[in-house]
Amino acid sequence: IIKKEELNIDINLNFEFSSVLDELKLFKKAYEFALEQHKDVKRLSGDDYITHPLNVVLILSKLNVDDTTIIAAMLHEVLNNGNNATTERLKELFGDEIANIVDSVSKINRLSLVDETESSAIYLRKILIKPRLIYSYENFTIK
Repeated sequence: IIKKEELNIDINLNFEFSSVLDELKLFKKAYEFALEQHKDVKRLSGDDYITHPLNVVLILSKLNVDDTTIIAAMLHEVLNNGNNATTERLKELFGDEIANIVDSVSKINRLSLVDETESSAIYLRKILIKPRLIYSYENFTIK
């Protein structure tokens, strides 16, 4: 006979395990997509471009960020330096939240500071500190 408490624990463990498996599958999908997008693309150093997103993922994983952030980090350069990725395709494959984060980071990467003054650095820092809060980019004008 299984006690109610044991059943709840078992259900919770199964749910958590299933959730982890789903997250791993999504991360693998993001890695494979990024790898394909950066195929034959090289950094100025001559390294394969995929090394950059992988290093960003490594840094963020040490900071214990959530899975959404890790997956967005893996994909963060596919719009600017990928072969043919679109925000719409990212939405299809990874959902609105991840696609919007990637799109916003891509727009941030294209920002050019007006000058080298402290105010420009402060402005950019404000944008980068809360990237999860600004993934809806309608309020910003990017040239």
